[in-house]
Amino acid sequence: MDFIPDIPGWEKNWVFDGAIHMRTYTKSYGLAGIRTGYFIDPYKKMHRFRPPWSIGSIGRLFMQKLIEDDGKFLKTSMQKLNLERQRLNGLLGTQFISPFFLIKVKEKTELLEKLSQNHMMVRDTYSFGLKDHIRFSVKTPEENNRLISILDEYIEKIPGKAGNISMPT
Repeated sequence: MDFIPDIPGWEKNWVFDGAIHMRTYTKSYGLAGIRTGYFIDPYKKMHRFRPPWSIGSIGRLFMQKLIEDDGKFLKTSMQKLNLERQRLNGLLGTQFISPFFLIKVKEKTELLEKLSQNHMMVRDTYSFGLKDHIRFSVKTPEENNRLISILDEYIEKIPGKAGNISMPT
């Protein structure tokens, strides 16, 4: 929900009878592997379950800093992320609202090898049942420009554009 614009304070305002509210910070803060978050269970439905992993010292430190920060970092970073996501949507002719892009590509194996050689990682979606797609997340403008320059020859032509992708120089 952090990535959906125009829903401030959704955690405090979206309360539904019988719902258990869960939140992870992995995606919002780009912290794959930290595995921190929480759930609110006013109905005591989850009291007998234990999470499959515990929060380590790095996760505890992160949570402490998160509480001290009171959302300031997230607000600033979300503004930057949303601007870059909008720019990528314009370049790719897509309308994603999440920080992830799922696009159909040609010659996927060759593309993945080329990206690897250029020290770039995307998610191979084969395990999702999508044999000709990749998923990638919004990065910095510079990183995204590098990715787009390689993706240009591997994605379908976008109607109304001269080439695959027209990037500002």
